[in-house]
Parts: sequence; C-alpha cells; structure tokens
Amino acid sequence: MAHKGEVYACALAQAEKDSKIGGLHCLGPEVKSVSKALDSRTGLVGRNQELEAPYERVVITVPEDCRSMFVTFSEGQPVERDDIFSYFRETWGDCIVRVLMEKTTGRVQPMYGRVIFKSKAFVSLVLNGVEHFSLFIGGREIWLREYIPRSMNFGRPRASISAGS
Repeated sequence: MAHKGEVYACALAQAEKDSKIGGLHCLGPEVKSVSKALDSRTGLVGRNQELEAPYERVVITVPEDCRSMFVTFSEGQPVERDDIFSYFRETWGDCIVRVLMEKTTGRVQPMYGRVIFKSKAFVSLVLNGVEHFSLFIGGREIWLREYIPRSMNFGRPRASISAGS
C-alpha cells in the first residue's frame, strides 16, 4: 500500500504531465491548486511572497521576576555577590543582569539573595528539570530555586534585598 506522500507525489507528477497537454480533468482539488502554482515554463512551484519578506525581529521583554532565581546560603558559609556573578559568567557566559543580596546591618552575613538572568532560559538550564539545585562556589554551598514573585507568594512578608554592597 502506498503512503500518502507517495500518492501525493504521483498525483503532482501526473498534474504536471496533464497541464502540459492542457487537461486537469481527472485530478482532485488539492492537486489542481498545487498545479496552478506551477510555472508553465519550468514546472517549478512559484514564489511565496510571505516567505520572501525580510525577517523582522520582535523583542519581548520578560519581567525580571520571571527570569530570576532565589539563592540561599548556609549559616557561617557566606558567599560574596561578586563570587556568584563570576561563577555564572564563567559557567554560562554573559548571562546575568545582577545579583541582589539580603540587606543586613553590621557584620551579619546575608542568608539569601536573588540572581537575575538576561533570559528565562538560564533558569531552566541551571535547574535542569529539578525544583531545587545546589552548587558550590569557593567551597561554599548555595541552594537555588526559581524565584516566586511577591504577588504570587500569597502576601507573605519578605525581607528586603539590595544590589549594593
């Protein structure tokens, strides 16, 4: 039994042959519409203006909350903002917009932060299909998960974080 593609190819070949002798009387409407697009001199399908139009790039800006990861640190194992930034730049290239850290007073170490990527795709790449992911930077463990924006966090209070040192 012939496949649909083979039948279509045979019908198209027959349409080309029939069009040269002036008759399309035995072909179905699908083949007639395809054969009308054929150039009578070359037998080639005509040009499609829509496909030939120049490509227009559409930039869609994704909100920072949607391309961010929440980062937590173990107590007594602080990780510097620059170390996080450097790790991701060395591992994934130029992928980070900025790293935000918990605002603290005195000599208290931050316990969490947020990494904002240039693209949401990096969040998926880092997580690689898991909900939480840990990695070591400078021998210190950090945990990452997808950032859940405050509006989706059911109104739970959130401590402030900053981009400054």
